[in-house]
Amino acid sequence: MSEKIKIENLTKIYPQNGRNIVGISDINLTIKEGEFVGILGHSGAGKTTLLSLIGGLIKPTRGRVLIDGIDIFSLSDEELSRLRNEKIGFIFQFSSVIPTLSVIDNVLLPLYFAKKPPSDYYSRALVLLEKVGLEGYEDRYAYQLSGGEQRRVAIARAFINYPEIILADEPTGDLDEDTEREIAKFFVEMQKEENLTFIVVSHNPEFIKDLCKCSKVYFMRKGKIYEKKD
Repeated sequence: MSEKIKIENLTKIYPQNGRNIVGISDINLTIKEGEFVGILGHSGAGKTTLLSLIGGLIKPTRGRVLIDGIDIFSLSDEELSRLRNEKIGFIFQFSSVIPTLSVIDNVLLPLYFAKKPPSDYYSRALVLLEKVGLEGYEDRYAYQLSGGEQRRVAIARAFINYPEIILADEPTGDLDEDTEREIAKFFVEMQKEENLTFIVVSHNPEFIKDLCKCSKVYFMRKGKIYEKKD
């Protein structure tokens, strides 16, 4: 497998009240195309910071992130936005749906920014909604849904644009145990079917190891990353 993501000496420091808070420190990591990677760690370990840097949402203090050999922070803002939209699907800790839009329009939303006809992706959106347990919900407004249902809409949306990379940050944090299992099954199926390079972070070892069956598992602590061998 070829290298999909290469992280070199990646460091993020946040100035705060005259002090420097280290988000992540000198991380080096290579993720191959089609790998399913899990990252474990407690709150404040640096997991969200690392995902945000890989996705180009924030800039590092030093170091590089290469996707398909391209240093993403050497790109212009417009080029980086295009890369994110075309190659990366994000699942954030919070559902981030737009309450006044219908469920289907929330799923199709990335296509408007990509200037692609949403109608071309309507059938894919319906399939994704069915896979996350929301068949028949497409015409409901997001504000009519429970928090867990809104989370599932956001999960479906991450896959709409046929991304090559999925970055999932605590994707099942507000879901019940049965739904968590269903979403993990959905992740595993999509990763295999579409050969996705998948990075999921969680505080829950069972979700990472047993449900998602990640091919590689790392542990983060105080901004550092370690490969787990057990």
